[in-house]
Amino acid sequence: MAEAVAEGAREGGAEVDIKRVPETVPDKVVEKMGYKTDHGHATAEVEDLKHYDAVIVGTPTRYGRMSSQMASFWDPDRRPLAGRRADRQGRCRLHLDRDPAWRAGTIAGGDGSRQPGEDELAGARYLGRRAAETAAKLCG
Repeated sequence: MAEAVAEGAREGGAEVDIKRVPETVPDKVVEKMGYKTDHGHATAEVEDLKHYDAVIVGTPTRYGRMSSQMASFWDPDRRPLAGRRADRQGRCRLHLDRDPAWRAGTIAGGDGSRQPGEDELAGARYLGRRAAETAAKLCG
């Protein structure tokens, strides 16, 4: 899904970075449980956020709650950017993580056996393109 969102954003003229939030599970547990760790994306740092005009957040959910790793990343006690949503340099920031009209989703099994279908990927590309075009208009 992240790759499809990024593809759409690039179609909309954006430069895109795909990053993962830091893993909060101890390494021993990751190994024992066989977590997928070969993602190939850099780990996001909270300070990275101030360099972006738009942030699209993707996270698995369980019973409607975001993953604990994502929740930890956005926790206001950890966030040095708290209270600084507006850019000090006069550029805007477009936050898309809380607007229901800007969501793309899929249902997947915990074992990865179900992957997003073409309709779901098309929705993700649309999200990325719309975000990039809106950010360009508002922040350009």
